[in-house]
Amino acid sequence: MRDSSRLWATVVVWTALTIMFGIVGTLLYMSNDIEIWGGILVLIVVGLLIESAVKATQAIWGAAETEDDDVRSLAKAKRTRQDRIERLVESLDDDEIYDLEALLLAQHEGQRGRS
Repeated sequence: MRDSSRLWATVVVWTALTIMFGIVGTLLYMSNDIEIWGGILVLIVVGLLIESAVKATQAIWGAAETEDDDVRSLAKAKRTRQDRIERLVESLDDDEIYDLEALLLAQHEGQRGRS
């Protein structure tokens, strides 16, 4: 997910939270006789709404970090694999290089014969 998509998703989450606060506030304004238990219930609802919005925002932006880490580790694995092969070839002496070439040619000929 790109940053602009994450930004819009975050805006939608917090806009929905604002709308829910408006609904709760309207309901409170319309009810003249709110008891202590009603006030506690409203505080619990408001707390849950805020917590939900925060968790949703963390999920939206936390997924980006996971994706970035996966891309970085994949790139590192590719780079490491190539580096490992280059280091291996550089460590071979001339006789080992000729043996490796012969082995690769034999495998290539074997694959060509099957095709």
